[in-house]
Amino acid sequence: MDSVKNSCLLAVDLERLPAIPAVLLELIEACSQADTSLKQLADIVSQDVVLSAKVLAAANSPLYRQWGEVAGLERQLSVLGVETLKSIAITSAVQQFFSRLGEQHEAYLDGYWCRSLKVAQIARELAILLQHHSEEEAYLAGLLHGLGELALFQLSPDDYVEIAAKPRGLQREEQQRRFAVIGEEVGFHLIDRWHLRSFLADAVRYQDESSEALLDAPQLVKIVHLAQRLAQPDAYDLDQTILAAEQLSGIDPSHIESLVLRVDGRLQQLAGSLELMPLEAGAVREEQALQVKLTTRLELARHVRDFALLSASRQQMAEAASWHAIVNELQYNLGVLFGLKQSMVLRYNPDQERLEGDVGGRVGNKPMDALHLSLEAGKSLAADALLEQRVLHSFDDNPARSHAVVNRQLCHLLGDEGVVCIPLFVGQAMLGVVVAGISRKRLKQLDFQQDFMEVFAQMAAASILRQQRWQEAEELHLNELRIKVQNHARTLLHEANTPLGVINNSLQRVDSKLGSGHAVQAELATIKNELERLGTVLQRMRDPVEEIIDGDGLVDLNRLVENQLAVFKASFCAGDKIKCVKDLDDRLPAIHSHHGRLKQVLANLMKNASEALEEGGTIKLETRDGVNLNGEEFIEISVSDDGPGIPRAVMDELFLPVKSEKKGNHSGTGLAIVKNLVDELEGTISCYSREQEGTRFGILLPRRLVDEPA
Repeated sequence: MDSVKNSCLLAVDLERLPAIPAVLLELIEACSQADTSLKQLADIVSQDVVLSAKVLAAANSPLYRQWGEVAGLERQLSVLGVETLKSIAITSAVQQFFSRLGEQHEAYLDGYWCRSLKVAQIARELAILLQHHSEEEAYLAGLLHGLGELALFQLSPDDYVEIAAKPRGLQREEQQRRFAVIGEEVGFHLIDRWHLRSFLADAVRYQDESSEALLDAPQLVKIVHLAQRLAQPDAYDLDQTILAAEQLSGIDPSHIESLVLRVDGRLQQLAGSLELMPLEAGAVREEQALQVKLTTRLELARHVRDFALLSASRQQMAEAASWHAIVNELQYNLGVLFGLKQSMVLRYNPDQERLEGDVGGRVGNKPMDALHLSLEAGKSLAADALLEQRVLHSFDDNPARSHAVVNRQLCHLLGDEGVVCIPLFVGQAMLGVVVAGISRKRLKQLDFQQDFMEVFAQMAAASILRQQRWQEAEELHLNELRIKVQNHARTLLHEANTPLGVINNSLQRVDSKLGSGHAVQAELATIKNELERLGTVLQRMRDPVEEIIDGDGLVDLNRLVENQLAVFKASFCAGDKIKCVKDLDDRLPAIHSHHGRLKQVLANLMKNASEALEEGGTIKLETRDGVNLNGEEFIEISVSDDGPGIPRAVMDELFLPVKSEKKGNHSGTGLAIVKNLVDELEGTISCYSREQEGTRFGILLPRRLVDEPA
């Protein structure tokens, strides 16, 4: 018999026990609302035996255990967190979705749930009356008093429905005969594993002992014993129970009847809200209740489906390695889950306090980076959605919102009748807004998916925030690496400059002693040129990290030019001896290129130009979009000066590593390096120069945007 009992106890699985469907649905929806408090969640959980048991079990598991006492569900939830609670609810919904229970089983469960709630509420009233140290502990003990009974039902629903139909006195015998264990023992077995610093498990185990046997038992055990008897007047003689209450706890008999009446009144109302059918319900009411139950099941099924879809979407976005990859996954899933095929993501720029179109992105043939929406209430639907942290659409009754020009522009861009704006935020961190084209008809179809859409947006926002934080950490690490490498390069360069300087000075002395007509002058000139080339190579050691770190990726050319100008002015234009001007195309999109190589190209061209200029000269940097060469689109960067120009003889071998005369000709190894770098960028470089008028270098780079393959 012991082996049968042990097999039965081993087969009991808390995860598979059924919960009240209406409570499950309410909990799932509450977990999806950002403003739901832990108190509200605890109130919902406390209506169901299994959910309360799962919360207690999880909060007191080795992973979460902090106190071990039954301190109320709200405190337990503060340990678990909302996401864990939501996972518990969804898992329970999935279990019930795949379980197949007949009408008899559901009728039994309704009766069981009503009785459990009644015992819990009577236990709380008794705890107040007896000034027990914790009303919450008494309530939970009463709620869980029949946990073992529910576990036996789950093992064999048909058998247990037959057992439950028998008189209370025979039920224990039948449980022992069929399962080799009684419900109270099973309940104790489940609860005792949580290692609570409470007599809750004992209260469940000894609830059906005689009153005489409990005279010296802990108060919680007495409370549950009395509560479960008062909740079942048909099973236990009420007069004897009232007498037991007086003997065990000194309760005045006059308080018992009023206590039970109060609980009955509350329970009738609660049973209706939870779609439970009391035994006295008539056939008409039963039919209505069954219809309501069916609706609840369908809603639960929808949540299970949505959860499965969201899980797949979450995995896809979690694997996305960049902002643009996440946005692509987000837009794809908007189409799959909600039928929103045309959408854009406006990113929040906290420095400018505005929403910005994706750099390099396009909607149709319109560039998105031209979109700048200030984050001010009433200025745009997108800004309002983010500020109010709720989904908004252009079909609402607010004329200021629906008729703003920018909202109509967004509708036109997305090619639809209206737009829906879905905010992306995590707590107080604002990340952006998804703007999608939508019709009135489609909006009505999405009404029932509003909560699902908000959960999807929260999930997407979490992925974006996680990627942003990773990127910030990565940039910090790379910056530290850059500083280390640059410092090391400067040290090596400084050490190398000393012997090079000695060699160069020695060559000058030899040259001076030998005179200009000596036969070895050609060899000396070669040595000088090679030393100069070696010096140029060593100078490039200042930026080796750019080749390693500032690699292929999205490059904002205007920002790069601005940064290089700032560095150049500090280095070469001190004292305003040389003037620097710029003319940048503000419509220029970001392109896929190599940041480090572009930086080196600009640095070399600007340095060459400065060496060709006298005091008072001007260097001009320009950028242009919309250059078409042989049917292909390019972006142009140009560096020009008003210096003496380049002689024709030098122009013929401009990009070859020849002897540099420094002033006036832009030559030397620098331009050969520039040509090689531009080739590596798959671009072209050209030069226009006239003596005494100046020189202009133009670089064409492929207009390769975010979503275009290399």
